[in-house]
Amino acid sequence: VNWAWARILTRDLTPAERLEKAIADAGKLDASAYLADSWAKVQAALEDAIAVLPEATEETVTAAIAKLDAAIAELVKKADKSSLAKLVEKVENSNFTGFDAALVAAFESALQQAKGILADETLSEADSAQVKAAEDALQAAYDALMDTIQEPVDEEFDWLSSLKAESVKVGYGSLG
Repeated sequence: VNWAWARILTRDLTPAERLEKAIADAGKLDASAYLADSWAKVQAALEDAIAVLPEATEETVTAAIAKLDAAIAELVKKADKSSLAKLVEKVENSNFTGFDAALVAAFESALQQAKGILADETLSEADSAQVKAAEDALQAAYDALMDTIQEPVDEEFDWLSSLKAESVKVGYGSLG
């Protein structure tokens, strides 16, 4: 939302109507998308604006809108952790009993780091490289474990292979 443009469009409203519009516009924001400390500033500015509303003079409205606009301009978006969360959900209950201990330790370490990143509510969009690095490390550790799994041989195929091998031995043996 272009807050400055929204304010220009409300010039013909009374001071109280302009303030009500600014409060309504701010109320449309999704608090969960922003870091708590930056959202707290918007909440404080909203409370101040609501308190000014009954005595809405040009001066008090201008100051309340300016404070609200400044708080909104300083909002900091949270880091997007959705991809990391999906990966953690996919791999966290994996059972790697009997696998190489070093690979399992690397996986467990990467998983704990990823969970720490998910729990950190202070990470902003500026920290997205840190989130991506944790995701990449967890995926690499998981892939390293998965690469050690050998596909089981199908019993029917195994039986057929041994029969063919015996046939070859018998066939060549009878030629001699």
